[in-house]
Amino acid sequence: MKNHTTSISSSLAFLWLTYIILASNSNLWKLPHLDSKFQLSEILFLLLFPLSIPLLKKIKFTPIDYLFLGYASLFIINVFLHPELNVLLEVSGTLYLVSMYFLLSRFLAQVPQIDAYLKKAFLGLLVFACISAIIGYLLYVFDLSTRYVIDYKDYPYLGDIVRWRGFSASPNMLSSIICICIFFIQSSAMKPLQKWLITLLVLCIAAMTFSKELAAFFALLLFMLVIPKLFRRLPLRLTLPYFGIVTIVMVALTFFVYVPKQLETNLNYDNKQVIAHEAIFSTEHLDVIPTSYYYLFQAAKTFITRHPIAGIGVGNFQFDLKNLKKEGGYPSNIPIYETHDFYWGQIAEIGFTYFIFLFFLGWGYIHLIKNEAGIFNERYHLFFVITIIFILIESAIINTQHYRHYWIFFAIVNNFYLRYLDKE
Repeated sequence: MKNHTTSISSSLAFLWLTYIILASNSNLWKLPHLDSKFQLSEILFLLLFPLSIPLLKKIKFTPIDYLFLGYASLFIINVFLHPELNVLLEVSGTLYLVSMYFLLSRFLAQVPQIDAYLKKAFLGLLVFACISAIIGYLLYVFDLSTRYVIDYKDYPYLGDIVRWRGFSASPNMLSSIICICIFFIQSSAMKPLQKWLITLLVLCIAAMTFSKELAAFFALLLFMLVIPKLFRRLPLRLTLPYFGIVTIVMVALTFFVYVPKQLETNLNYDNKQVIAHEAIFSTEHLDVIPTSYYYLFQAAKTFITRHPIAGIGVGNFQFDLKNLKKEGGYPSNIPIYETHDFYWGQIAEIGFTYFIFLFFLGWGYIHLIKNEAGIFNERYHLFFVITIIFILIESAIINTQHYRHYWIFFAIVNNFYLRYLDKE
């Protein structure tokens, strides 16, 4: 009986490790009706779910648990406010990720050698993501498939580019996976030479995503490397302003393209599916032209004012955007997109009750920075703070709601909270 229990535990550890490593796999194939929503990870979770349910017998709730239970509740309520198949499917995807977070955090809290396990998980995730990116590009080069790259023509500042994404849903998702893995590596106990060798190698792949988030990554990596040398504890008065400045810069870089009027270059800015026809602001030497991100933000504002209480329904953003486009409230030249952020787009879909979640999210993050109870050791604390800043910044310019690797990250954070509660 004892050997059987150990075998089950080892099998569960292997399955969860595999699940984490496959987190970047969000675009390997498309299925009828489900599109790319059902991948290898989801198949694996069907096996993990019944095996992990016993972990909930001795359940304790952390503040992070309550935060995500509240988050899930908003989506469940939204189904009753908008009883549509599309809304139900979108909400089901969110509830799956919340369930995964709960089960994974409980499993991790029982792993005896958690440092070694997390090292395997992050390195495995990084290697799989990078290999898939290389494979995807080679398939494109040899004209076998264009599915795993995005070929942009006349991209602002850069001209014609090919953005790598591998098996991830987007280049942004691939770059975010690489970034958080680097944050983990830099905060780990690995030798400095190993840290920087891995970092520099994978940054070459991250660069091929051409993601704006890399600017935020470098700003936060600098903060991560410098601050511990100057302060014994993370200073709240410095961390939050720095976070605010980086966020403003990233939004400014994403919402607008800045074109010098005396531009002597072969690049052109004729790709009007990326930017508007006319500048929103001009000086003697510079035109500031809105991008699709700016107009998605404006559309979200319109939906919020029209449906402040119940929202337009989870997953309905692109459908309401089509109607707004017919009304002339959205540029005719810019394609229809889903919501591209985690804040105003979500408020538009869910309603003002979403502000409650955002308030407690901010409150919880401030307490994480303070770490007054000493829940996290110094190394993990810095990694968690920097990574959450990165997630919050990225969420202002891309919808990270279904980024599987971020839910895995929060399960890792919560596992340390659960260990702390067990000691009390």
